[in-house]
Amino acid sequence: MALRSLDPVSWLKEEYSKLIDEAARLESHHGELQMITDASKGNISAGGQYGTREIINTCVLDSLLCVLHNCHSKYMAIRELFRCDRTINAIMIFLHMERYNEAKMLWLIQLKLVSRKCTFSICEEVDVRSEVEDHLPMFDDLACAEYHFDEDRASPQISDDLYQSTLSAFECCHGDVKILGLRYTEPCLVLVNVNRRMDRAPQLHITDKYGRTFELQFLLLSNTSDPENHMTGCSKLEDRWVLYDTNPEKPPLDDFNIENADFKSQYVTHLAGYVNTSQAGDKDEHVKDDVPLGILENGSDCGTSTFSSTIMSPSATSNHAHQACSVVEGPMIMLQVSLEKTFFAWTKVNNIRC
Repeated sequence: MALRSLDPVSWLKEEYSKLIDEAARLESHHGELQMITDASKGNISAGGQYGTREIINTCVLDSLLCVLHNCHSKYMAIRELFRCDRTINAIMIFLHMERYNEAKMLWLIQLKLVSRKCTFSICEEVDVRSEVEDHLPMFDDLACAEYHFDEDRASPQISDDLYQSTLSAFECCHGDVKILGLRYTEPCLVLVNVNRRMDRAPQLHITDKYGRTFELQFLLLSNTSDPENHMTGCSKLEDRWVLYDTNPEKPPLDDFNIENADFKSQYVTHLAGYVNTSQAGDKDEHVKDDVPLGILENGSDCGTSTFSSTIMSPSATSNHAHQACSVVEGPMIMLQVSLEKTFFAWTKVNNIRC
């Protein structure tokens, strides 16, 4: 019997609203999410069940949710950033409350709504077999700059300041770069879609032109010894690296020696995540005083301006879902950076603050 499709946009929006409302209720009842210090708490198991619908082949999604949740729990700046995306904020709430089925389904519904490349259907059986890059459109609303490794390496000109100052520092990762932040002068989280291009361990620390330090916080890895390139998540805790694995035949959480791991023949890197961990004392002497030094771990700005909670580019699909931020009248200049050609800007008459 053919599976009955439940893909109509009206159903997706209705179910999306229900999940968003439930997450808001949970947050209202339990208060603001606190940091999780016990890494063994809240391991996400493979698959899922949402109502009558079974979710299968979720290792990519599970690994991504695991590392994002740990990063969210560890850094105040990441929590502030994610709070400005209504969907991701709700997903973090579900993960914190160990409501994993709701977290997965909300992610998949939103991905279906925002990505034209989404190939799976929301049916009685939801097969989420996918590549890491299939899930990256989920971050488009928080992205303030992008760099495409294969297309853009030869195109940036000397006048492209953002490329020269920050994006070029991540060329060593051999991947497409997506900078998440509340504006492009304050990069918070950098996602590098390595996509098997590198046969060595990514750099643990990357420093840009302004002396800002970006620390490696997580990786999505496949192991060549696993069938069908099963995906795992590698995450940095306070004192060690751990490997999250939803394979029931392996420990769900195991220590990982990232410096001695075999990235040439055993582990294949698909995604790397770097957090801007710059401190005021990191500033080099040659950097001018008016250059932004990024976001501190407590969410404040290292430079002269305060932490901004401006959303850069809300998508058209979010009309049915108001952002998790209050709206204040006033003009705002919004910048979206594309290094395929040049910078461009447009004006949006909304100043949005968390």
